[in-house]
Amino acid sequence: MPLLDQGVDSTIQTASDRCIVVFDLASSGHHPVYIQHLVSHWRQNHLPGTLQIVVSPEFINRHPKVVSLALETAQSQIQFTAITAEEYAHYQSQTSLISRSFAEWNLFCRYASQLQATYGLLMYFDSLQVPLLLGKKPPCPVGGIYFRPTFHYSEFANYKPAHTDRIRQWRQKLLLRLILRKPEVDTLFCLDPFVVKQIEQFGEPVRVVPLADPVQLHMCDRTVAEQLRQELGIGRDRTVFLMLGELSARKGMHQVFEAISALPSAARQRVCLVLAGAICVSERAEIEAGIQQVSQSATQIIVCDRYIREPQPFFEMADVVLAPYQRHVGMSSILVHAAAVQKPVIASDFGLMGELVRRYQLGLAVDAEKPGAIAQSILEALDGLDRQCDRQKMEHFVNQNLAENFVKTLSDQLLNQTQTR
Repeated sequence: MPLLDQGVDSTIQTASDRCIVVFDLASSGHHPVYIQHLVSHWRQNHLPGTLQIVVSPEFINRHPKVVSLALETAQSQIQFTAITAEEYAHYQSQTSLISRSFAEWNLFCRYASQLQATYGLLMYFDSLQVPLLLGKKPPCPVGGIYFRPTFHYSEFANYKPAHTDRIRQWRQKLLLRLILRKPEVDTLFCLDPFVVKQIEQFGEPVRVVPLADPVQLHMCDRTVAEQLRQELGIGRDRTVFLMLGELSARKGMHQVFEAISALPSAARQRVCLVLAGAICVSERAEIEAGIQQVSQSATQIIVCDRYIREPQPFFEMADVVLAPYQRHVGMSSILVHAAAVQKPVIASDFGLMGELVRRYQLGLAVDAEKPGAIAQSILEALDGLDRQCDRQKMEHFVNQNLAENFVKTLSDQLLNQTQTR
């Protein structure tokens, strides 16, 4: 279902003849945000050639503002194309991850061919690795954004892999090495900067590029945060611990509830726990039971059960940001938002998040699976975490992950690749 004219000459004669297909069938989480950043940058800088963005019908319905950015572009250099409803239904009907990934890959190849792509960017490389290796040959060179490598986690402090983790990492490393030998694959963008060196040691002729996990910061005045604190009715002598985002078990909520319940009475009287985000529908009963348990103690607990469109006032208001995610793989923008306002985090010591907290001294990295460890970190936070934070390193970390760096890296590499072919 093309939204704009699709005609593109298949022979590249000038920069304006290039056609880059950006492919992403997801419509939630980071996916629309990444596409919005790329489209805005392409439009504002009048970059040459056509940017064809292939998405699901659901994306078109859920994100009309992002799609409308293409209509504001002179000569329609940016175009959205939705796969058909029948194609999307077939893709969603696949019952296994492997069959779903092959269905997704076949759709990419079909639309890249129809749109006469000169280059294809896979916005979620991770799910397409097996069909990239074993499926049909793509009609154009491809690059992809690699989200969640774990085979380098053994280099991180405190990492204790189980036997199944070692097998998974060996398989992940072998699969990636084989994929990078494919001549059609020429660029791998890595959201985890610490994996780049290991991949380069494979010795394959593929460009491996670290990519910022983009965060668009909308800083607010301190008075806005003070007003929010008053609106929420937070006690003046309370230390505010913030958990922001979808409220679910994987965010470590139950461990936090247990940790607060285990605090001495005097400490609980100094704590205000702010839960800002929509409660996961399938876990509502368990989470509300935990909230009820904490609220019966001397701890003040405030629940904002909704999607938070403007998160920055919450970060500005908080004294400490909680991110005790349970064995989370990859990055979290929570770390960037907290560092932007120089607020310490109490975060999981697992994987990339733990390494970032330690390396940039963003706060405390703790064993988030143990409520006792979280409780101890809360006690430390009540006395201040200034010694755990380095303000210069926090600022450097924020600057690394600004949205401008994400889109500049992507666009520079995409234009360079298509020019050299």
